[in-house]
Amino acid sequence: MKNEKLNLSSKSTQLQKHNVSRRSAMASGAIATAAAMLNNTANAAHHGSHNAGVQASGSRDLMLLVYTPREDSNQRGYEEWLQTIDNPFFNKIDGIKHYVNWRVSSISDCAFPYTHFDTMFLDNSDSKDKVWGNTDLANFAQGWTEQWGRYPKATAEEMQSNYSVYLCSHLSGDKYVKSENVAFMPANQAITPSEKIQTYEVSEAIVGDIRFKNFGLSFLENSNDYNWAASNRPSESYGAAHGTIIASPDA
Repeated sequence: MKNEKLNLSSKSTQLQKHNVSRRSAMASGAIATAAAMLNNTANAAHHGSHNAGVQASGSRDLMLLVYTPREDSNQRGYEEWLQTIDNPFFNKIDGIKHYVNWRVSSISDCAFPYTHFDTMFLDNSDSKDKVWGNTDLANFAQGWTEQWGRYPKATAEEMQSNYSVYLCSHLSGDKYVKSENVAFMPANQAITPSEKIQTYEVSEAIVGDIRFKNFGLSFLENSNDYNWAASNRPSESYGAAHGTIIASPDA
C-alpha cells in the first residue's frame, strides 16, 4: 500500500483549530497530571504493573504505543487526521527521531487486543523524560483522548483505559528500517537474535500494564510476506500481528 500525499483540506484545518481550543482549556490540568505521571514512573510502572528487568546491552530509545480508538473513528476520518495532524506533530517534538503510525491488518496465533500501534524512536536513551514531559505533547494527548479515545473523559491517571505506552530497549537488529508492512511478534522471553528481526525488551510501562515482556519486529518487503513471517516467527514469540503503515515522515 502506498500512502497518498494529502493536502490539508479546510475540514482538517477547522478540526485542528477545534482541537487546539479544547486542549488549551484543559492545559493546566494536563500539564500537572503529566508531571505526576513522570514522578510515578521514575521508580515503577504506572499503576503497579510488573516491569521486565532492563538489560545493560539494550538502549532505551523506543516508545511503543498500543491502543484501539473509538468505534466510529474511521468514519470520522481518523486515518486522514493521523496523516495530516498527528504524525507531523510528533515528528516535530524535540527528542523524537522517527514516529510512525500503524494499523493492525490481521493477527496470527496471538491475543493482540489492539487495532493500532505507534513506533516512536527517540534521539537517545536519555530522551524519555524530555519527550514525555513535553507540555505541548501532554495537551495534544488530552485532545486525542477527547476526540478519538474510547473513554473521552478519562483523566491522565486513567489513560490506561485508552492506550498503553511502553519504554523499550533495543537488543538486536537494524533500526529505522523503511517499510510499509511489519510483523509484530510479542513474547514473554527474550527472542533469539536474527538478521531479519529487530528484538526488544519492554523496560518500563509509562502508561498501563505490561502485557508482553519482549517483542520482535520483522519489516516486510510487501504485504504478501506476512504469511511467511507469521509461519516462521521465532519460537519464543506466541503470535504475529500484521502492521500496515498509516502515516510516516518518510511518505
